[in-house]
Amino acid sequence: MNKYFLILTSILFLSLVSASFSISPEPINISQKIGVNHTYNIAITNTYNFSIMDFEFSNLNNKGFSFPAITLQPNETKTIPIFVKPTNSLHEDVISIVSFKYLVDLPDEITTHKINISENGFSETYITVRKGDTIMWTNTDDISHRIYSTLFGTMVVAENSSVSYIFNQIGEFTYYDEDFNIFNQFNGNVEVISRTSEQKAHNPNYDIPWTLNLNFFLNPTNITVENSENNYTIEYTKFKKGLLTIENNGTTVAEIITLSSDVNWITFEQNNFNLESGDKEWVEYTIYPSLFLTNDTGKTYNISLKVKASNSEEINIPISVYVPFKEIIGEGTGGQEALEYYSTSFCPKNPCAPICNALLGYPICDQNSNLGTGSGQGSNITANITSVDLYNLIKDLREMADSQARTDNELKELADQLGITVPELKNQLNQSLSIQIENERKQKQRSNTVWIIGFITLCAFIIIYILNDVARKKYGKSIINMFNFKEQY
Repeated sequence: MNKYFLILTSILFLSLVSASFSISPEPINISQKIGVNHTYNIAITNTYNFSIMDFEFSNLNNKGFSFPAITLQPNETKTIPIFVKPTNSLHEDVISIVSFKYLVDLPDEITTHKINISENGFSETYITVRKGDTIMWTNTDDISHRIYSTLFGTMVVAENSSVSYIFNQIGEFTYYDEDFNIFNQFNGNVEVISRTSEQKAHNPNYDIPWTLNLNFFLNPTNITVENSENNYTIEYTKFKKGLLTIENNGTTVAEIITLSSDVNWITFEQNNFNLESGDKEWVEYTIYPSLFLTNDTGKTYNISLKVKASNSEEINIPISVYVPFKEIIGEGTGGQEALEYYSTSFCPKNPCAPICNALLGYPICDQNSNLGTGSGQGSNITANITSVDLYNLIKDLREMADSQARTDNELKELADQLGITVPELKNQLNQSLSIQIENERKQKQRSNTVWIIGFITLCAFIIIYILNDVARKKYGKSIINMFNFKEQY
């Protein structure tokens, strides 16, 4: 139980460390036309007890972002302007990993840095060393560990032993335990700096994710929409279809045209598409009144269909739907007729309809009307297993590997003592085992034969005894006397 607590504590500690540096707003919403400069302000807070500088923002290099030089003193908050001038349209959420550097001061002399390996991982997952320094990993766990890096390949660290490596190359390097690398505490980072008095270092454990909701759109365009029908009469458990004609009358592409409505009765044949200047698109839609109470029938419903591109104004198309009166069977339980219709007719043909998700648990469709997670073959299945269970499973496998390795080593030592090769020794052991198995089989056969003979003899004595007793009672003499010829003749 203590080791589980330590593992969870280590993970929590890393989370707390990351929380010592923050950016707001989080997330930040950035929406603007491409080719236009705009400035946004963010607040960066440094609660470390050291200065941080040389910030880097991943995944933003080719998206029109530029940042000023940033340096924050301990426990300081600054408002930082960021400049955005997008050159391409973009509509997505981007996660940028924000990193920084800080000054380190290490001994000038050649130094050996020690890192312990235990069931809780590496005692240090990040370390800064100078060129020419050595790192020694000591295994205090009860299983062996295999450390891998592109620098030195795989080094096996047996129980209660150590391995070392001299870092003669400046840069940032990673290493990990080949068996437990899915856990953060079994992944390490080494930054090798020159042998100067002061140097900047980057600790990836301090990096934080920053979410940006980006909406870079083209020059505005104008779209028009025509509807095939504005007034519908649809009976309960029935549906009808309509057709929208969407035309782009502008001079630029209408990007990501989105169709929606203010009720969940409407399903669109396609959604989230682009339309070139001067082109038309025809989109069929289905209206299915989702009603479950008798009192909801016999009414007219006013509904608004909405069409909007990312670079156009929203267009609202009003329609009216009259649902004639009908008594709903199973009212209060969802309407048996409606449920039957949904499950057998409507939803199999319209799996993306919101009502099918709400009533029957159909998968939620994504923006492109493709079935979302959980549909079709090849879907991911979440296993009900904790990180502790997974850790123990991997450790058991490592113990089995260690046991096999020890057996192989013992065989090699014995083969060396006998002056033969390991395959020859294994062959002799297999022959000895075969002989032993054959002897045990023969011994078992002999034991079984003795038991059978003993059992037959016992049965014969019992039969003779019974017959002898019967002869005495009937003839007044034993069987032996009855066949005593000397007495008879």
